[in-house]
This record gives sequence, C-alpha cells and structure tokens, in this order.
Amino acid sequence: QGTSHLDAKYHTLVSDFNVSPEPVAVGGTVTARGTVLRTLATGTSVPVTDGLADLYFSTDKSTWTYVAQRVVGSTGAFSIPATATRDGYWRVAYHGGTSNLSSLSAADYVDTQYKTVISSFNAGPEPVRGGSTVTVSGKLSGYTTTWAPLGGRTVYVYFMPKGSTTATYMGADSTDSSGAFKRSFTAKRDGYWYARYK
Repeated sequence: QGTSHLDAKYHTLVSDFNVSPEPVAVGGTVTARGTVLRTLATGTSVPVTDGLADLYFSTDKSTWTYVAQRVVGSTGAFSIPATATRDGYWRVAYHGGTSNLSSLSAADYVDTQYKTVISSFNAGPEPVRGGSTVTVSGKLSGYTTTWAPLGGRTVYVYFMPKGSTTATYMGADSTDSSGAFKRSFTAKRDGYWYARYK
C-alpha cells in the first residue's frame, strides 16, 4: 500500500493595507504598510512570523510591476517605501512561509501631484497707515522635470489679525504667464497676510 505526504499550510491574508501619503508629490516617497495574518483551524487570526512581502505598482490593475521587497516582521507587520512617479495602484503579495500559504492584498490607488511653491511673496508697503492700500504679490511655480511658472492659476489671499489664530479669506487673483499674482486690499489693522494655491 502506497503512502503520500501532504504539507498542511495556513491560509493567510494581508490586513489593514494602506499606501500613504495620499496624494503624494511626483517623485516623493510613499510607504506601503499592513499586517499579514494567518487563520488557525479554530478560525482565529494571528500574525505570521516569517516570509517576504513584495510591493507591486500598476497604472491600470492589469499589468503589475515589481517595485521592492521586505521581510515580514515578528508581529506580521511590513513597511515598504517606494518612489511615486505617477498616478496608479499599489498592492502587496505575501510569499508564504514554511507553514503559510501566499496571499495578495487589495489594490490601493494613490494620486500623484506636482510640487508647487509660492516665491517672492510680499505684502507692502511696510509699515502701512490704517485705511491705506496694502498690495499682496508673489510668484507661483510648479515642478515637473524642472521648476516652471504656473500661469492661469488662482491664488487665494488670507489675513490673520495680530493676536488671532484664525485667518480670514480676503480675495483671489489669477497668475499671469510668468506665474505672478498681485492684488490690493485696504489695511485695517496689524496682522499677517498669506497666499495659498489649492
């Protein structure tokens, strides 16, 4: 009579999978985190203590590209950093171990956005007489492969009175082709002027 050997392994799942930050700047770092659990015969889930986690990226969830690999920790947790170059989906494949089956996480979509900066910002003249005009100006730039002016964008201006912790929206201006914006307001009290591009 013949005999055969069968390895019995536990089912596993990738729990609490998340890739952050969301959104992320183009060229910035995202980190994929989660925990790999195995299900015992009693139905209880406990962390795995061995195996590897592979991080994959896809723009359409049909073709996946390997990005990086990390060892699953003693608590079942993994943390895998990667560079985000475009919008897309991330997922992790757990390889399995000596007593665990492999498993695959759900896909997490992350939006990438270009870095922006407001430079040469000024509110003047300084000082200014109450009731007179104060002019807020600056330049908006964005980064793709290099820094360049962002024209035709709306920049929002806020004012926070001295001693306050609350800023009030004052108005907006559109940037010109060189990324410059300028808008004048009535100066009513001491305080701080801010510009924000959303």
